[in-house]
Amino acid sequence: TNQEDLGANCTSQPGFGVTVVTEHDYEADNLQRDEAPTSPVTPMSVRASTVTNAVAMEDIAEILHAVRALDGKLSRRTHHALEAERNHKQRRARRVQVVEQIINPLVCVIILVNAITLGLSIDIEPDWVGWIVIDALFVTVYVVEIVFKWCMMGIHEFFCG
Repeated sequence: TNQEDLGANCTSQPGFGVTVVTEHDYEADNLQRDEAPTSPVTPMSVRASTVTNAVAMEDIAEILHAVRALDGKLSRRTHHALEAERNHKQRRARRVQVVEQIINPLVCVIILVNAITLGLSIDIEPDWVGWIVIDALFVTVYVVEIVFKWCMMGIHEFFCG
């Protein structure tokens, strides 16, 4: 059968562990057995098959090179280093979660209170010195928020996400 013919024409490429059967090999085997070929063997089909196999082998070589490089990087890292990196990422994720779930809603409430006090300061005794003190308190809260977020998330994470 055709599958047995394919198995007879399989060749192993050294170093790749891949079995390659070219169209040319299959057609040549059929011609040697005096069987009618399934498609005519033309120089163009042989050339196309050879080019396809050459490109495939280059791709395989490139993939293997990338896998070996990645494997080398991973094998140099110890289990302890990988565990430490995972713990660091988990701590960072918890900090971001605290910022998003506790601090941001709290700051939203403070912004609303600030907006209300600004409206009141215009309507009720605009010359009262206490409004400046209240505004200074809000500015202090905003500065503390920024510094706290920088400490929790890091400056790069704060600005770039």
